Amino acid sequence: MDGVYLDLKENLDPAPASDVDTLGHTLFDKVKAMSSEEQLQVQRDIVESKDTPISHEYGALSSSGELEFWLLLAQGMEKNTIINLPDDYVLPEKTNNFVEMIKELDFEERVNFTRNAIEPMGLKRSV
Repeated sequence: MDGVYLDLKENLDPAPASDVDTLGHTLFDKVKAMSSEEQLQVQRDIVESKDTPISHEYGALSSSGELEFWLLLAQGMEKNTIINLPDDYVLPEKTNNFVEMIKELDFEERVNFTRNAIEPMGLKRSV
């Protein structure tokens, strides 16, 4: 599944990082320094929008910062610096079919799909 994310990173146009987007790297570095179990829990907390400091930090990122954070996590999984699925884990057939459908989208559609999927995650500050 991480292959869906990794080729996005390679093909995204480099843009000047804003202060908020730089926070995506900072947040990733915090997660990278954690134990494997803590890394896994942080990812769960962000996905579930739990009220945690890291989930708040994620919620403060721009959509580009959020995308960068997840791309860095995918790269970290490839480098074994971020907890990954066990080697013997087999994705359910429906998940494999879904991943294959996503891979067939053109680049811009995959970026938009990914942004829409990750945007509601984390805990956003109420105004």
